[in-house]
Amino acid sequence: MAPGYGCPCFSRPDTTLSGFSGFPQLGDRWMSPGDIRELGYVFLVPEVAVPEFKKAGKFYLWDGGIVGEAEILEMPR
Repeated sequence: MAPGYGCPCFSRPDTTLSGFSGFPQLGDRWMSPGDIRELGYVFLVPEVAVPEFKKAGKFYLWDGGIVGEAEILEMPR
């Protein structure tokens, strides 16, 4: 993923019916397949997306198919 990347995010890997737009805060560092990093994530509708993804345990990044998975560790105050 390149800095500035954004994609739809889903609470289940087997559906793309209802998702949320999200943007990983990569700074100026790229992410390659297999990379694991702790980073911030911005959702366009965080008050809905964050509770759903926390309940699901993880969420999936979509770009023509599942390209990554993530979990919410903590919400900023």
